[in-house]
Amino acid sequence: RRTGKKPGPKPGKKPARRTGKKPGPKPGKKPARRASSGRINESSKPLKMTEVVAYAARARAAADRIGEPWKAERKGGRPPYPPKILAVTRAIKDRFGPRYAPNEKRLAGNRQLLAAMQTDALPSRTTMEGVRKKIPDKYYKKLQRLAA
Repeated sequence: RRTGKKPGPKPGKKPARRTGKKPGPKPGKKPARRASSGRINESSKPLKMTEVVAYAARARAAADRIGEPWKAERKGGRPPYPPKILAVTRAIKDRFGPRYAPNEKRLAGNRQLLAAMQTDALPSRTTMEGVRKKIPDKYYKKLQRLAA
């Protein structure tokens, strides 16, 4: 049943005040400056495919020289990715950092990159999640040093 009255605040509660002002620094106080690392924002630089392919070829050659980081065991279901491919993909992701994620689909379809890595397809993000823990630090550092 409507009485024609607008609903008001609940008893014991004050209505919210709207002043129209945006929150900011107090008057007379300068806003805090953000510290800069002095480095160029890596994500603003475009990702050069030739650079990625060249690094992938060097990383794959280094992985072939070093050997397998661990022994891949099939526990049923789909066969696992070769550990060398996972290690090389991690090296590429770490090397190109924030520029890798937006270009992941473009990289996955690049035949030159797949040929340089000697694989048919790149591992997905979910496959790559557990790889960081699996690769021994000693192996990974050696791979990065040889691929650089």
